[in-house]
Amino acid sequence: MGLKQWLLSGALGPCILFYAMSSYANLLDLESEFEAFQAQNPELVAEEPTGSAESTNNARQTVQENNPSEQAENAEQTGEALTAATDKTEQDKSVPSWSYQGDSGPKAWGDLHNTFRVCKHGRVQSPVNIIADQAVSAPGLSDLSTDYRAMPLRLQKSTTSLISSIPLGSPLVKAGVAYQLIEVQFKTPSEHQLDGFDYPLEIQFHHRDSHGQALVVSVLVREGDSHAQLEQVLNHLPREADRLRIYEGVPFQPRNLWPDSQDYFRYLGSQTQPPCEEGVIWVVMREPIEASIRQLLGFQNLLGRNARPIQPLNGRLPLKSWQDASSQPTQTQQDNRRLDEYRGYFFSF
Repeated sequence: MGLKQWLLSGALGPCILFYAMSSYANLLDLESEFEAFQAQNPELVAEEPTGSAESTNNARQTVQENNPSEQAENAEQTGEALTAATDKTEQDKSVPSWSYQGDSGPKAWGDLHNTFRVCKHGRVQSPVNIIADQAVSAPGLSDLSTDYRAMPLRLQKSTTSLISSIPLGSPLVKAGVAYQLIEVQFKTPSEHQLDGFDYPLEIQFHHRDSHGQALVVSVLVREGDSHAQLEQVLNHLPREADRLRIYEGVPFQPRNLWPDSQDYFRYLGSQTQPPCEEGVIWVVMREPIEASIRQLLGFQNLLGRNARPIQPLNGRLPLKSWQDASSQPTQTQQDNRRLDEYRGYFFSF
């Protein structure tokens, strides 16, 4: 309320009102002087009450409605600001590319993005080196019961992996819990080590239960006889990256890539690629399967090196599902076993 309106409001009574009306010219001069005082002493002028801001906004809106060009210009500026904000949000959400070599390799994963921090600071990371003699015998570990179904071969290649995606309906049951097989991955060389040795190839069977718990079965592959199921995979490798190929006439049974022995090591670890999610149950089969040198070279030529380096155990003791024999084998048995275990380790990449 301006000074003139306040004086005319009658707040000072009829006498003052009469005097004010009879001296209207003086009121104008008084208001002009007050406005000049405001301009010269802005630090002494009180802020407008909150109601005035609303009035100002209403007035601004009225001006914009009466001026379509200004309204359009403001709308365009607002739209540009919203677009810029959206782009920034999307950029913040974007996940950077990672690899197995160079500046975006495993040593840098934890620094590439906030969601990758576990790769650097996690305490139960994978893969690990499993020392058989240091693993704790736990014969009470549950058996692995699988009901994998045969299906057409499905393959998808990327810059970091070769994956066979699996449709629902191929469960693994462990300790009464059903884990659905989701995909099969191929790693060269092996990510896990047994007694300090790398294998030429590792096949990982990724599962999840209804609550999202991850379980991965790892099968190591050593040099030996040709493997029929791996030959099917090699004969139908996709030429284009990031495109799923389905071969209707080529049967694929994931269970054929398991060894005959059901003995296994078990430990709690993580996914072996970003974001390195922890809490993964790892089941590493004790016995490897075999593949020919030609087949192993075929996977190597396709994938290069797509294995994460060994991670520290940090006090973890893997379990093993069998009980070691109490009697000591003869020297000949020890020598034969040692030669059999070392077969396929020495593979040049």
